[in-house]
Amino acid sequence: MSVTFMKKETQNITALRPQTWITEALLTIMKEKEFNKITITEIIKKADLTRQTFYRNFNTKEEVLHEYVKKLYKDCFDEIEQMPQKNVYKILVTYFHYWHKNKDFCY
Repeated sequence: MSVTFMKKETQNITALRPQTWITEALLTIMKEKEFNKITITEIIKKADLTRQTFYRNFNTKEEVLHEYVKKLYKDCFDEIEQMPQKNVYKILVTYFHYWHKNKDFCY
């Protein structure tokens, strides 16, 4: 699973890497452990980053998850926006297809 998003409106790829690694680490840990039992220490160990890097990019683990979900919704609606012809049926098919592609996040 690869995660790429733009928090704090940065376009700098180097600056986005830690955000991506932190998010991927959290999502990986979430497959094995309840969210409320995950610690920042576990996330930074999994991402192989320092606590300072975590807090430079996010305030909390909830913010990491929030930014990821925002990115999912943005990507979904961008996909719908790119459709050449729109009607309710096509929009719904695109919407559900998108979430089916990303179903790993939902489980």
